[in-house]
Amino acid sequence: MFLKIVKIYLVLSFLGCFLAANAQYVPYIENYQISDYNAGNQNWDVATAENGMVYVANSKGLLAYDGLVWKLHEMPNKTIVRSVMATDDKIYVGSYEEFGYWQKNEKGILTYSSLSKSFTSNTFTDEDFWQILKIDNSILFRSFSALYLASENTIKKIKAPSTIISCSKVHGKILVATLKHGILQFDNNRLIPYFNDPFLTHKKINTINGISKDTLFITTALNGCFLFYNNKLSPWKTAINEVFKTHQLNTFSIYDNGKMAFGTIKNGMYLTDKSGNIIHHLNRQNGLYNNTILGHVTYKNTLWLGMDNGIAQVDLNDNFLYYHDRSGNLGAVYDVAKYKNNIYLAANTGIYYLDKQNNLRFINGSQGQAWSLNIIENQLFCGHNNGTYRIDNKKIRLISEFTGGFDLKKVPENSNTYIQGTYVGLVTFINKGNGNWTVSHLGKQTNPLKYLAFENSNQLWAADAYKGIYKISTDNEYNKLLSVKDYKDKGLSSDFNVRVYNIKNNIIFKTNSQWEYYDPILDSILPLERFNNKYGKEAVIISDS
Repeated sequence: MFLKIVKIYLVLSFLGCFLAANAQYVPYIENYQISDYNAGNQNWDVATAENGMVYVANSKGLLAYDGLVWKLHEMPNKTIVRSVMATDDKIYVGSYEEFGYWQKNEKGILTYSSLSKSFTSNTFTDEDFWQILKIDNSILFRSFSALYLASENTIKKIKAPSTIISCSKVHGKILVATLKHGILQFDNNRLIPYFNDPFLTHKKINTINGISKDTLFITTALNGCFLFYNNKLSPWKTAINEVFKTHQLNTFSIYDNGKMAFGTIKNGMYLTDKSGNIIHHLNRQNGLYNNTILGHVTYKNTLWLGMDNGIAQVDLNDNFLYYHDRSGNLGAVYDVAKYKNNIYLAANTGIYYLDKQNNLRFINGSQGQAWSLNIIENQLFCGHNNGTYRIDNKKIRLISEFTGGFDLKKVPENSNTYIQGTYVGLVTFINKGNGNWTVSHLGKQTNPLKYLAFENSNQLWAADAYKGIYKISTDNEYNKLLSVKDYKDKGLSSDFNVRVYNIKNNIIFKTNSQWEYYDPILDSILPLERFNNKYGKEAVIISDS
């Protein structure tokens, strides 16, 4: 038996293998807005330190995040921070007419030291510093007009022949993209020609990356991406390249053994494989608060986005994927099932499915609270406020009028009999073949029973929808109940909202406070410390088969 336990806030996570091929399903996204970090709207750049700290270049200063608390560090002149880089024990920043670094003092408080102030031959009139690179023991700051190399106690200015669009560190070289003079190489404190194709003139080159030992990958804002190989420039022949021309590519990086991350101005973030096939597309429709990506960085399976309005943290661990309904029609989702290559959802507003384009579709006639979805003998059933429906070809047929269909479990060692918890107690389903079912009520117990677990073929445990846990015995034909025993005084820590499971022939309970198990020798319920220590009280089981 396979047991899957999670600390849960999911919609479609257990369908991860199926969803991975569908870009509309995305990793978990945590958005941070102004009310969370108490600074400006715009976040121009993001960096991470080896200790896991996250630093963001914000329009109000430098933001630092330790995983719990955001803290704003304002520049001495209260100006915008355009770029940030964390290395060793320093956080370098580029600002308006200013650059330098933050470093903790003996009290552990970040304090700022200006580097630009020591460069007396230039006042940096109207210059913003947009990029920072580390070169050996020196730090390179880039504005649109020049490079400034800070080494020990000296700063050298390297003037460019035309506007500098970007700088990139590739295969040990510093390549500088200019507006009119192509790509230059920064070498020995000077700029020398590296490559200049007439096509690149007046093109905004965002990044230059080495995707192999002898091939460069060049991204532009409005003209897509290019490969530079054997001294020749050629367009990147992928469908997504046309998308970038429309949505204005702004940022790029390579992560996780060749996967690619593309940030756009108009349509969020694209994550692709090395061939350009979309793995995920993140935008306002599926989780981001903003579509304009100003900066990004990946660190230990986490993607951090600096946006025109807010910050986002994306979990790149694809064990769990999410579907976001921005229409608001879906409501709260109570169960999900994959049936005949379709995704079905039971929600408080009815039953839905996702079509081939992953659009949400409502199943007519299913209005109302839908509780559960079960695939039984290759048939899909939905427990509903109105009763239990069979779903076939995206249509429903009522097969049980006993209201409030909850858990539906197969009777052990019985080929065609199932028992369901409902608003009015237990109901028996017997498969008569050809899609026909006989449904009858197991009398005596009429309170709402939500979760079921069989101890053997004639004994089951049932958890009340609100309060209580019962051990129930049936006759061999499942026509009636022989006994119902309340176990609230048998050691159960709390009888509110109890869940019950059969795990490797053990009856396990999840209460509001802890995990517990039934000891048949003592006829008592005891704490299950192994689960409590490993999973904690917030975890639940989403699959026990």
